[in-house]
Amino acid sequence: MKIRRACRSNAKRPRAANWFCWLVTVAVVNCVGSVPVRAVRAVHAEAQPSVETFEPRNKIVVDSIASDSLFQEARTALFKGDFSRAALLFQQVRRYRGSTAASNAGYWEAFARYKIGGSGQLLAALAALDDQRKLYPEAATTADVDAFLIRVLTQLDRTGDRTAHKRLQRIAASVRSVETCVGLQPPAFALALRYVASQSETDAVKLTDRLVAPNSKCPLALRRNALVIAADVFPAAAEKTFRRVVASNAEVSLRRAAVFGLGRVPNGASLALLEQLARSQPDTTLRTVALAAIADQGSAQARAVLFRYVNDVTLAVKSRGTAIILLSERGRKADLDALKGLFEQSPEPDIRQAILTAISQNRTLDNARWLAAVSRQLRFRLNERKIALLLGAEAGLPSGELGRLADGLSEDELRKTVLAMLSQRDDKEALQQLERIAETDRSPALRSIARILVGEVRARAAARVPSKR
Repeated sequence: MKIRRACRSNAKRPRAANWFCWLVTVAVVNCVGSVPVRAVRAVHAEAQPSVETFEPRNKIVVDSIASDSLFQEARTALFKGDFSRAALLFQQVRRYRGSTAASNAGYWEAFARYKIGGSGQLLAALAALDDQRKLYPEAATTADVDAFLIRVLTQLDRTGDRTAHKRLQRIAASVRSVETCVGLQPPAFALALRYVASQSETDAVKLTDRLVAPNSKCPLALRRNALVIAADVFPAAAEKTFRRVVASNAEVSLRRAAVFGLGRVPNGASLALLEQLARSQPDTTLRTVALAAIADQGSAQARAVLFRYVNDVTLAVKSRGTAIILLSERGRKADLDALKGLFEQSPEPDIRQAILTAISQNRTLDNARWLAAVSRQLRFRLNERKIALLLGAEAGLPSGELGRLADGLSEDELRKTVLAMLSQRDDKEALQQLERIAETDRSPALRSIARILVGEVRARAAARVPSKR
C-alpha cells in the first residue's frame, strides 16, 4: 500500500514528516484484525516454499514490464477474436521465464490455438500446456491447465494422433493408482482425477468417496487435493461427499476443503449448513472458511446470511469483521450503502473500524468522500475519525478536497494528519494546498509545519528533475 511505502521512507526524512509514520502506526494498530480474505480462499491448500531467483534487479524489472505489456496486448487480441495474433503474442510472453505473466501465458496460448483449430495448432497448444505444467506447477491457471490438457488430448485423439491416444491410455491406466494412491505425484494425481470426471461425474464422485473415506490409506495431501478438485470440477455431484466429510471427525484441513466445496453448491441446504458452521464451529479458521464459502455463493440469500451474522452481537467481533470485509468484496453499491448505514447505528468501535476498512477497499470517489465526511463528525471517537481520514485520502480523495477539509476540522491532531497526507502526494494541487495553509491558516503552529512540508515537497520534486549539463 502507498501509505506503508511512504511510512518506510520517512525514517530518513526531517522531523515534520515523521508524523506520517506515527499516524499510520496508530491506524494499523487500531484496525480490526480480521482474517485476510485472500488467505481464506486458499486455506485448504498446502503452503508451498517460495523460489527465489537471483538475477540483476534491473533485468527483473525490465522483463516484468515487457512481459506484462505483451500479456495485456495478447489478452486484448484474444477478446477481439484475433486468435492467431493472440497465440503469437502469448508465445512471446513465455520467453520471459520467471515473470508472473509468463507463468500463465502457456494456458492462454493453448486456448487461442485451440480456437484456431487444426492438428498443427492442437500440437502447439499441447506443447504450451506441457511447458507450463513443467515450469510453473503453482501458477494461478494450474487447475485450468489440467482440465484443458485433457480436452486437447481428446481432440487430438479424434484426429488420429497416436501419441495423444497413448497419453490418454496412460492417464486412464493411472486411475487404478489413484484408487490406491501408490506412486502418484500431485500433478499426475490431479490429472487422473480430472480425466475420470471428464468421462463420468458419477464415477469421479465414487472415486473421491473412496479416497477420503476414514479407512483410506492415501496421504493427507492427496485426499485434500481430491476434495479441492471435486469443488472445482463437479461440486454439485459431490455435495453429499462434502457433507459427510464436514460432519465427520476427519482431519481439520479435510473438513476445511469440504466446507470450501459447499460454497460451490449454491442451494438453500448448503447455505444453511454453512451458516451453522460459521456460528458454531470452535475452530476459528473453519468458521472463517465457512463465511468465505457463503460469500462465494453470491446470492441475495447468502448476503442476507452475512448481514445477519454481522448484526449478531453474541458472535466474536473478529469473525463479524471478516463477514464485513466479505460483504464489501464484490463492491455492490447496495451492500456498501447498507454497511455505511450500519456504521451510523453500531455502538461497537471495532465493528465501525472494520466497516471503515471495508469501504476504503472499494476505491471510488463517493466512498472516499464518505470517509472524509466521517472524519468531520464529532460524535465519533477521535481515533476513528483519524482512521477515516487516512483511509479516505488513500481511497482517492482529491488533494483540493483534502486540503479544504483541514479548514473545517477543529482538532489540531486531525489537521496535522491532513498536512502529512498532502506531503506524501506529488500532484500540483497538493503542493498548492500546503502553500495556502502555510500562508493563511489560523494556527501559527500549523503554518510552521506546513512551511516545513512545502520545503520537503519542493526538494523532492527538484531531486526528480535531471540536471542539465
